[in-house]
Amino acid sequence: MNTPSHAILNLVIFNQQIRTQFSAAILIRAVLPDIPIFVFYFLMKSVYRLPEKQIWSEVYYQHFW
Repeated sequence: MNTPSHAILNLVIFNQQIRTQFSAAILIRAVLPDIPIFVFYFLMKSVYRLPEKQIWSEVYYQHFW
């Protein structure tokens, strides 16, 4: 997950006027690429109740994901 770096990069690229005018849009665009991994983790941890080690060493590498 690179959400903090996505947000920082977007804020650095745009100048001050654009940052203040579109800060909500910039934040949303920074978070959107990471939504699938948040959903994946939520499903595996909360719904299927898998341990961390199994999530990141086995399930994450399955073809479907």
